[in-house]
Amino acid sequence: MSSRRLANQPLLLPLLCAAGAAVFVVLHYGDDGGFARLLAPSALGLLGIAGALGLRWGSATLKFRWLLARWGSPFGWRSSFELQLTGICGAAVTPAASGASPAYLWYLWRSGVPGPRAMAVAAYTTALDALLFAVTVPAVLPVYVRIVGGELPLGLLLTALGLSAGALVFGSLLVGAPRLAVRWIGVLLAPTPRLRRRALPPLLRAAAAIGELRRAPPSFHVGMLFLTAIEWLGIYAVLPTAAWTLGLEVSWAALLVVQHVVQVVAFVFPTPGGSGLFEAGLPMAAGGAWPAEAAASLILLWRFWSYGIYLVIAAWFGSAFLARALREREGAARETEKK
Repeated sequence: MSSRRLANQPLLLPLLCAAGAAVFVVLHYGDDGGFARLLAPSALGLLGIAGALGLRWGSATLKFRWLLARWGSPFGWRSSFELQLTGICGAAVTPAASGASPAYLWYLWRSGVPGPRAMAVAAYTTALDALLFAVTVPAVLPVYVRIVGGELPLGLLLTALGLSAGALVFGSLLVGAPRLAVRWIGVLLAPTPRLRRRALPPLLRAAAAIGELRRAPPSFHVGMLFLTAIEWLGIYAVLPTAAWTLGLEVSWAALLVVQHVVQVVAFVFPTPGGSGLFEAGLPMAAGGAWPAEAAASLILLWRFWSYGIYLVIAAWFGSAFLARALREREGAARETEKK
């Protein structure tokens, strides 16, 4: 099998899941009268979608550039942009977005960033997401209930508060007490002593790298959290902008809030990119806030620009990077055999 074909193997599962979800949308909703609009979207609407993507990419690029500069590993604008895009594509092709951190580690390692610092970058950005959701989800839930109607169930409230508390503890430990977090990991790995011996040293070095951020002023952490919030706003803005592109009248606030609630489930949903969850669950969760007159068209347009575009990018650029790495590895193996 060629290096390029082997490099494309990770894309098979997300492509199958995305295709299956698209087929479900077409069969479930049928021709809602909006398919023709997909073939002739408004130029202004597409410009709005590009603006939402730019908001996400720009804020994430600035966040990584700022973070690495603080650690004394300055990244240029292009490298920072490629880093955040690599993480997005890694998340897109793996279940529950689990591939983002390994993708960051791979790109940073290829760029010459020391392993502990690369691990610290992945851990710190994960902590930022956890802290953001821990603070905002409990506040957003009452608004969500008012949007869809009804009362907030006690079980849902307690579950949200529990998850938020866990995310708050997790994020706070990673940022404020990374060594303590590593000790807890060591306790969890106690039943597997061999893995514990291999995992703890690099984790402790990464904790020391995160600890260097304690000398940063509070404004640095607030700024990083603000950029993370802007990044998520760019992610959520694609849906109402897609509705605007199709000429649909929707409540932007309602669609932003509903996405934020459903995203909590997407973090643990076992399909790449949340395929199936968003296509079937988001319109159901939105209730009357979802435009029924062009439901299928909106889902297809939104999912392409919020998810499908990253599969295209991963297929084109990601497989090229992987194929090159595989060729280098095969070439090194042949040289070793010759010797």
